[in-house]
Amino acid sequence: MVKSPMIIYGKQVVLHALRHHPEKIEKIFIAKKGVLPQDLFESFGAKIKFIENRWAQQLSKGGNHQGLLAEMSEFEPASLTEIKKGDFVLLLDTLTDAGNIGAIVRSAYALGVDGIVATGIGQLNFGAVMRTSAGALMEMPFRVERNILDVLHELGQAGHTLYGASMEGRPVEEEVFPRRRTLILGSEERGISKKARQKLDETLAIRMKREFDSLNVSAAAAIMIHRMSYAVE
Repeated sequence: MVKSPMIIYGKQVVLHALRHHPEKIEKIFIAKKGVLPQDLFESFGAKIKFIENRWAQQLSKGGNHQGLLAEMSEFEPASLTEIKKGDFVLLLDTLTDAGNIGAIVRSAYALGVDGIVATGIGQLNFGAVMRTSAGALMEMPFRVERNILDVLHELGQAGHTLYGASMEGRPVEEEVFPRRRTLILGSEERGISKKARQKLDETLAIRMKREFDSLNVSAAAAIMIHRMSYAVE
């Protein structure tokens, strides 16, 4: 299969890619003067192309490109073998919104998750996830798998204790966690799938001050990841 390049856009994510992953950059598109620092302008001169805003809008599919876009090599997923070697893994169960996934990747990378597996989805817009993660997707071992049960089995075999986020779970702030642990997050609409729930060792909840349906999944993820990163045996 021929690999296709990926368009990323927005100043923060493009500058991150240019500074930390220059080998992956194939072209740089500039639609606004002064958006690229002089040192990068000199380093990537041969790959830079100035374009009109209407073309930039087409490349970004109407997104807020801030005058800076780049074409980079296709996202390379990590292997499950690599991910399950990590101590702290995040498993996403049928989450489909690229904005939420990107926000989760950003928090997960900052707070110490070692790898992420997205399950139950066929395809994922990696360019959109890259943007909303502010470039953290470039640093985080990440892959997509269809069958969550296979992944849970692999992680269990690797010695991971499996925790699921659920409104009915034990308060996360009261738990102390083993070194090898996996947090499973379900979609906001349906939560963790029934087949996955049956494989969990424990369910966890965020205790709230006021009654409300639930937190946004990316906000809940950040809170739980923070707790599970520091309250370790």
